[in-house]
Amino acid sequence: MLSKMASTLGVRYLDTLTGFKWIANEAMRVEAEEGVRFVFGYEEALGYAVGTVVRDKDGIGAGLALAEMAAELRARGLTILDTLKELRRRYGYYASRQRNLTLEGVDGARRIEEAMDRLRREPRRRLGDEPVRSFHDRRDGNVLVYDLEDGGRVAVRPSGTEPKIKFYLEVVEPYDTPEEAQERAGSRLLAIENDLLAASGLA
Repeated sequence: MLSKMASTLGVRYLDTLTGFKWIANEAMRVEAEEGVRFVFGYEEALGYAVGTVVRDKDGIGAGLALAEMAAELRARGLTILDTLKELRRRYGYYASRQRNLTLEGVDGARRIEEAMDRLRREPRRRLGDEPVRSFHDRRDGNVLVYDLEDGGRVAVRPSGTEPKIKFYLEVVEPYDTPEEAQERAGSRLLAIENDLLAASGLA
C-alpha cells in the first residue's frame, strides 16, 4: 500500500530486505547519492523508523509521530480510523496473512532447504487463482518474492534465528464494504497459502 501511495504522490519509494540494517543503509546511500530526505521506513515483521534521528527500529519515534497525527486529526474532527478507511477507499484494502512452519532438528533444516529449492526450480505463474506478475529470487537474503497482478505480494523465507520457514501473503481488494472486502481477501489468502504449501512440498 505504501508503494502505491508513494507513486500516486510522487514520493521516492524503495524495497529492501527485511531488517533495519538494510533499511537504514539503503536510506543513507540514497540520501548521499540523490540528495533526498528519508521520511519513513518499516519492515513487514513489524517495526518503524521515522526521520533521521534514530537509524534503526524506533518505537518511541513511531509512537510520537502517531500521537502527533492523532492530535492533528482530532483538531479537524477526525480519527485515525477515519483516515485509514479513507486510505483504503483510495488505494485499496490490503489484507495480509502470515504462516510460519516450525521444522526442528537436522531433518527440519533439510526440509526447509528442500522447500526453498523446490520453489526456486519451479517458479509459480499462479498462486491459488492469482496470476503472478513477476518472481524475484533474492539469494543475498534467501527470500523468494512473488508480485501479484492485483498489487499484492507473497514472500517466502527461512527464519535467520529459528527453525522456521515463513510465508508472508498479501492481496488487494476494492474497499466497497469492509465486511465483504475482508471475506473476499480471506478466501483468496487461504487459497494462496494452500497452493504454496503444496508447491513447496510442505502441505
